[in-house]
Amino acid sequence: MSIVYRSAVSNFIFLGNKDATSALRGIAVLSHELLKETQEVELADVLRPRGQWASSNKPLTTTPPYEDLREFFDLPWFRRVWVIQEATLAKKNVCICGVAIFDLISVVRAGVWLLHKEHFLNDAGLTRTLNRALGLFDLLDHDQGYYATHRHTLYNLLRMIQGLECKIPSDRVFGIYGMLEHFQIPGWQDLRPDYALPMERVFEKATRTALADMNGDLLPLQQVSHVDEIAMRRGPSWVPDYSISNQDERLSNELRAQFEASSGSKRDSQLDFGFSNAGQLAVAGFVIGTIVGTTAPIFCKRLSTAQHLSERFDRIEALVEQHCPDDIQSRFALSTVPLTLTGGQRASCSELMEWEAFRNSMNGSLQGTLEHEVRDKASLPASLGLYLDTLEACLNRKVFAVENGFIGLGPLLTDCNDIVVVLEGLQWPAVLRPSMTGFYFLGVAYVHDIMDVR
Repeated sequence: MSIVYRSAVSNFIFLGNKDATSALRGIAVLSHELLKETQEVELADVLRPRGQWASSNKPLTTTPPYEDLREFFDLPWFRRVWVIQEATLAKKNVCICGVAIFDLISVVRAGVWLLHKEHFLNDAGLTRTLNRALGLFDLLDHDQGYYATHRHTLYNLLRMIQGLECKIPSDRVFGIYGMLEHFQIPGWQDLRPDYALPMERVFEKATRTALADMNGDLLPLQQVSHVDEIAMRRGPSWVPDYSISNQDERLSNELRAQFEASSGSKRDSQLDFGFSNAGQLAVAGFVIGTIVGTTAPIFCKRLSTAQHLSERFDRIEALVEQHCPDDIQSRFALSTVPLTLTGGQRASCSELMEWEAFRNSMNGSLQGTLEHEVRDKASLPASLGLYLDTLEACLNRKVFAVENGFIGLGPLLTDCNDIVVVLEGLQWPAVLRPSMTGFYFLGVAYVHDIMDVR
């Protein structure tokens, strides 16, 4: 199939009969603003300075038709898994929508530019939708996209398509087979479509292949987000469930504060759980400690008011006081925003003072329902911005205490007697559950002050 796409002069994409005039006018305006702001700098350097995605602190000069743009980028074609390799491998992509004909690359560039302005968008649905445009941009733009300077990896491709739709879950792997072959990703032959294989086996093969391609980097494990303990025990717990869309509300949000375990404190390896025919994975690392207490799971629907939020923080602070009563800084630093702290560093005195003032005034200043998906944080008071970031970081997770005083934010299934570990090649600490034959991998965690191992 990849030969067909590569051999064609143009790939014609029919987006439907919908009148997209308003959306395309908005795209034209965005394209003009993009050109103005990138006259003297490469677009790639604006979007990803120092290699990391960055949102702009400069608003758009005109207000685009947000609703029309959201409907346009949410057309069925943009949501489908199978179209990705079709568009990526083609020499040129020409779109037809209603009576309009246009080049796909110009559209996705405009979409990415709007995503770059996400702090000034008031439509969370539009922000999520534009992430699909970002995935296409990185693949199609050979000068400014992510893959212009990075090699294609199975891990990145699997992450990108997890938000797309397919009728057969295994197509989240099989749907990119032509790309794996074209880019000669190591192990691509092992992922040839075979619909006789159970879904779980397909996902395990894909994860093994992704891990083998990364020279000891355990990044694929960071996609693990179990929502059901029975399902976790059925297959290798270190294999992500690619059948669940990354837009699924049951999944935990990604943690942003991170560190490289390989550059942190060293101890003799205390872990060695298998990478064998029994579905085990062998890794190296050391144990931080056993979990001795947790809060209840933190769900969005239970945090709709300031009162609920305040009660949640009360429980967190009670947990910290019980297990490390002398560490007042951890008490406040954990209650504030784990993902805004840098690599587990302690909160500054000014941050602690601001947070304490915010906590004291919370019930008076945040009455009523609070939207957890508010994106226009640039216009919000700093304390309310902290609240929103905290809420997003903690959804579908638990706060836990470790026997030696560490406090962390762990996966949804975290419980007492689980252990917290640092694994070489993983950017976050992990939570494991001991079993008769090894360990279950529950997922990654944020652990305050983890790099200052006592």
